[in-house]
Amino acid sequence: MKAPPAPADARLVRAIEAHLAAYPLAADSLDGVMRWWLGARGIHATAAEVEQALNLLVAARRLRQTRLADGTVLFTHRPAPGEP
Repeated sequence: MKAPPAPADARLVRAIEAHLAAYPLAADSLDGVMRWWLGARGIHATAAEVEQALNLLVAARRLRQTRLADGTVLFTHRPAPGEP
């Protein structure tokens, strides 16, 4: 069983989920998430910390991860069953 996220990770997870609640069609790379999803909210973290939060959300099936032809990875909202 996975340990619960550390407080910093939980803060990042909540901020990412809040961004997606406001912008459900958002799609961004790790850099975009850091700059637009978090930075615009005044939240600053390392790339490794943000990547860990994104991976937690992907593993929890709350985010979708898509690799583009150029290798860029995009993160998008993954609606829950029954959610539009």
